[in-house]
Amino acid sequence: MAEENIQNQTKNTENTNLPQQFEIAVLPLQNTTLFPETVVPLAVGRERSVKAVEFALATEEKLIACITTKSAEMTGQDAKSSDLYQVGTIVNIKRMMRAEDVLQLIVQGIDRVRVLEWTQEEPFLKAKVEILPELIIKDNQAVEALKRNIQGLVQQALAMLPNIPPEIRMAVMSQTNTVQLSYFLASVLDLGSETEQKML
Repeated sequence: MAEENIQNQTKNTENTNLPQQFEIAVLPLQNTTLFPETVVPLAVGRERSVKAVEFALATEEKLIACITTKSAEMTGQDAKSSDLYQVGTIVNIKRMMRAEDVLQLIVQGIDRVRVLEWTQEEPFLKAKVEILPELIIKDNQAVEALKRNIQGLVQQALAMLPNIPPEIRMAVMSQTNTVQLSYFLASVLDLGSETEQKML
């Protein structure tokens, strides 16, 4: 998507029943970026990260902020607040299974958030965050043309990969929301943390 064709719109937090600003546990992600409107599996095994997840699971909403570390070598166990990006995604923990010392999670991205203030470093990270405005399309005609081009390229690529599940093909070709399409593609392509942060 061309950046000049996208602008921010004030988020209606009533849709998610979240205040505009609030404190939340943070799960540092190593070399991974989560996006709104995507459902992904996560394996959490480091003690500090497990404590953050267990704290989130003890709340009614079961929400946690997933924020990527700036360095691919920095683990969630060792990461300080200064080692993380300032923008991440609030996710809802939909399912949790414990296998020995590892928590197997299914999470769904809800909203983009920006860290306003880090409020806790130990025993796990917590931060005061604000929900970022939704991205909306300024030039619908130009963005729609870009979307069709992307879908055409993806269709050509998938034709050369017969083992790709049909659900992936359907998700790409049937997506009408351009922003959600970009989030979906970013979640399945290895674009690197810096590029993914720009998209987020």
